[in-house]
Amino acid sequence: SVSFTVSPASATALTYAVGPSNVLAGVVLAPAVQVKVNDAFGNGVPGGLVSLSLVGTGTLTGGAAVTSDANGLATFAALSVNLVGSKQLTAASGVLPSVTSAAFSVSPAAAAALTFAVAPGNVVAGVAIAPAVQVRVSDAFGNAVPGQPLSLALVGTGTLTGGAALTSDAAGLATFSALSVNLAGSKQLTASSGVVPSVSSAAFTVSPAAAV
Repeated sequence: SVSFTVSPASATALTYAVGPSNVLAGVVLAPAVQVKVNDAFGNGVPGGLVSLSLVGTGTLTGGAAVTSDANGLATFAALSVNLVGSKQLTAASGVLPSVTSAAFSVSPAAAAALTFAVAPGNVVAGVAIAPAVQVRVSDAFGNAVPGQPLSLALVGTGTLTGGAALTSDAAGLATFSALSVNLAGSKQLTASSGVVPSVSSAAFTVSPAAAV
């Protein structure tokens, strides 16, 4: 017979042709997520508008509506998420049933900032500062960055004990539990970690120890 063309029926379902993979915060997901618009027989349906939304905390960038191509695929080439944790994506297209992806993990981006989570308080010379000074390591999105070495230095006269490099924990915190300064006066601490901009604490006072 003369050839004839069978076109897709109406769209009935969405499926993930390429699901989301683990990624760093703020980095584009690769390979690009693809959602297929299918008819009841599994044929790709072109011209369908598909959008993505995030399941989990944070902001999804790049999930605005995309039109499915000749193969029924909507490709999201610029997806990123700003906050860390376990996430999922939900694909939607008009009255079709939405579909949720498998879970994927967003990890912190590179360390970008240091802050004093617990600043130094006034103290007597030679006595450990209490509560312990804590410095938080964050990425550009405010996520805690674990495993980052950082150290403390003294601004002002005297010797700082206990400020040698520590590694940030799972919460991005480096806790300096044995800090002391030997000379009295107004002091500050400066936290540093590689190429991350250093940060100085508010001033605190070291008072003389008891007479000996």
